[in-house]
Amino acid sequence: GDIDIVALAPLTNIAMALRKAPEIKPLIRQITTIAGAYGLNKYATANATGDTPQSEWNVYVDPEAANLVFQSGVRVNAIGLDVATHFDVNFGEAELEIMRQSARPEAAFLLQAINFVNGRGFESYCTLIDSLAVAATIDPTLVSLLSARVGVETEGKLTLGMTVMDTRHHHGWAELPEINVAYRADYRRFMQMVLDAVTQ
Repeated sequence: GDIDIVALAPLTNIAMALRKAPEIKPLIRQITTIAGAYGLNKYATANATGDTPQSEWNVYVDPEAANLVFQSGVRVNAIGLDVATHFDVNFGEAELEIMRQSARPEAAFLLQAINFVNGRGFESYCTLIDSLAVAATIDPTLVSLLSARVGVETEGKLTLGMTVMDTRHHHGWAELPEINVAYRADYRRFMQMVLDAVTQ
């Protein structure tokens, strides 16, 4: 297929589309999504966005949909909180000043968004999480992916919405779907890409 889907919200609509019209699967090249927290670093759970300690919001609010999409056989590139909320996804004062000096409305809008999240006690990364999925679709070299078997917790009281990545070499769960999980990003290049997009 030659269709790239960028999913920045719960995967409900995509899951429904794949379920109701499975014939569209061959048309889809890949789905790049902000989804999950994979325990690859401290940001995975320290910045958990779901209502359970190990979950990311998009998966947490519809874990069944995420599970269905992960199991669909379509190539999934999942950018989790491990990568999307990394400390390096924050603008410094120099970048903020470039935005302030710009006449572009996009720069003013991003500054407003950053001021809003800062006012609620969050860093500027909160305004940029979804942008990483878009940027990685435009330039796949921005994000490094590993192939992993991942299950989605759809029933647990404490773990609802948790994305469980099986990293074992022995006794692995072969029935879990294989997806691509982001483990690293070129943050400097990504931040410059965003800055250029809103100021030039």
